[in-house]
Amino acid sequence: MVRCWGERMSKEIDSLGTKDGRRETLIEYLSDPGNEWPTKEKMSLDVLGMESKIYVNKTWPAAEFQKEIAGPALALRRARYAPKLSRVDQALFEQAQEGNVQAIKLVYERFENWKPGQQVELTPGQADREMTIKFIRCHEDALKELK
Repeated sequence: MVRCWGERMSKEIDSLGTKDGRRETLIEYLSDPGNEWPTKEKMSLDVLGMESKIYVNKTWPAAEFQKEIAGPALALRRARYAPKLSRVDQALFEQAQEGNVQAIKLVYERFENWKPGQQVELTPGQADREMTIKFIRCHEDALKELK
């Protein structure tokens, strides 16, 4: 009978019973975008299958937990959902190219770090960008209504 995620997914690591093995089990679990990010108590009980709900808090104080577990797990998690974000970005670009004003605004905010009302310096060769910015500025009232 499977008692916890750690036994099911990383039996060989968790069976070592070491702090390093349990750290790897937590990183493996937390880096999966399909898993919710549980509380540290649930990590202790459900993910690691420990008897004590304070195991994670006791073993890894907050700063150590962030450095050794949460940071690496979040980096892996982001890498795993990056392909999905690229499809979202593509859809956003397509909407912007079709003239969707909100999509145009989001493209410039996301990829050019543009903020409404921000002064923009243009360099030679940016005629298309300049026209788009003029378009956005001409329609700022409409953009404000979309918020």
